[in-house]
Amino acid sequence: MFDDTMSPDPSDVEKNKIMGIIAYLGCLCIVPLVAAKDSPFARYHTNQGFILLLCWIIIGILEFMVSSSMVSMGLLVIRLGLLFLSILGIINAAGGKKCNQFPLSVVLQLSSNSSKFYCEYFIKGGDLIAFFYSYLSTISITFLILNYRYEYS
Repeated sequence: MFDDTMSPDPSDVEKNKIMGIIAYLGCLCIVPLVAAKDSPFARYHTNQGFILLLCWIIIGILEFMVSSSMVSMGLLVIRLGLLFLSILGIINAAGGKKCNQFPLSVVLQLSSNSSKFYCEYFIKGGDLIAFFYSYLSTISITFLILNYRYEYS
């Protein structure tokens, strides 16, 4: 596992920078799983890229299901945020950044109480599930706020 308290191995970073970048390019996040399966650096960025891909898919499904223009505008803001996180992920993968310097960690902390509890007590360190759970929490809270404002305004 790519531990956030340790700096990544410089040789691993140099060999797998391209895999880290590819991990943030949508469906191509599967490529580093096959090509660099033993690299902790590539695995970390692949997990992050996979979470971003899942978020894009969830947003697309929500946008398809809800025809409200207010909710669609809120989902557009979330899409822009995901695009921003993807770009930052590419920049950090190209720079060989450590886990705790990556901006998706900020998203994890948006719903940190629930996701930390969930991961520490039920999953015991499942990074991928922790990020997925925190993204879903953030997206569902945003969706509920937008829906509430639309219905009661």
